[in-house]
Amino acid sequence: MNIWTYCQAGNDGNDLYSKHNANIHPTQQFNSLGLFETNLPGIYYSIEMATTTGSANSAFYIYSEETKWSIEESQVKDKRWNIIITLYQRPEYDGIPAGVTSIRLKQTGYVGYFRIGGTQLFAVDVTMANMDIPVVVPTCTSLVSSVGSGSVNLGSDYEIDDIKNNKTNQVDFTLTASQCSNVLRYKTKLTANNAYKGLLTNTSTESLRAGGVGVKIWAPNGAQLLANDSQSICTEAPATMQGSKTFNYKAQLVSSSNGEVTSGDFKATGTFSMSYE
Repeated sequence: MNIWTYCQAGNDGNDLYSKHNANIHPTQQFNSLGLFETNLPGIYYSIEMATTTGSANSAFYIYSEETKWSIEESQVKDKRWNIIITLYQRPEYDGIPAGVTSIRLKQTGYVGYFRIGGTQLFAVDVTMANMDIPVVVPTCTSLVSSVGSGSVNLGSDYEIDDIKNNKTNQVDFTLTASQCSNVLRYKTKLTANNAYKGLLTNTSTESLRAGGVGVKIWAPNGAQLLANDSQSICTEAPATMQGSKTFNYKAQLVSSSNGEVTSGDFKATGTFSMSYE
C-alpha cells in the first residue's frame, strides 16, 4: 500500500480522523478499539492506519461518531502509512470448529475511512473484500504413560481390611501428550472391557482370582474418572497451546462393592483416549 502525507501552510490543521461504516461495524472492543467479527467465534480483527515510523496512528474505534486525534505536524509530515490488520482472541473463543481451515471475514464491503486535516481533503477509504489466513488444526504426535510397560504397580502386600477400609495407596502415574500445537484443551476418557460402577475390575485368568475389588482412577482435577461412562471426561486447558503437556493421574485398589473381598491374583486393564481441540 502506497499512502503518503505531505504538509504545507493552510488552515485545515493536521488532526487525524476515522469513522467506521454503520453497516459493517465493530461488535466488540479492546481498550475502545473496535473489533470486527471473523468466521471463527471469539476471533476478531482491528483495522489501523499507522506511519511506518510509528509516529502516528489511527484506528476504527467502537464509537459510532467520527473520532479525532490531535497530531503534531512533525508526526505526519512526509510520512508513509500502512493499513494494519491485527487479530484478537477473546474469552469466548472455543477452539477451531471441524472443517474450518482458515480465518475469514464474516462481512465484506466498505468499512470506513481515515483522513487528515480538513473535510475537503482526500480520505483513505477502507474496503474489506477478502481475508484468508490459514489455521493449523490442533495436533499432538503421541500420548505416552510414565510407566514404560503400561502397567501401574498398585502394590501386593495389602490386607483385606486395608482394601475394605480404603487404606490402600494412591499410586501416581502420568500421561504425556507430546509435541502439541494449537491445542486449547485436552479431553480424556477411560474405557475397559471389564468395569463395574466406573471401576476397572479383574481380568486375571488365574484359578485363584481376587474378588470384590477394582481400580479407581483419579484425574488431575481430583475427580474420579469413571470407566465406560460417556459423561465422565477429564478436561484440561493448559495456559499455553504449544509444546508437550503432562497430566498427573492416580490409581488406587479399592473395594468394588459392599460384598466380600477375597484374595488372589488381580489384573485390570483400561484404555485412556485423549482428544484435543
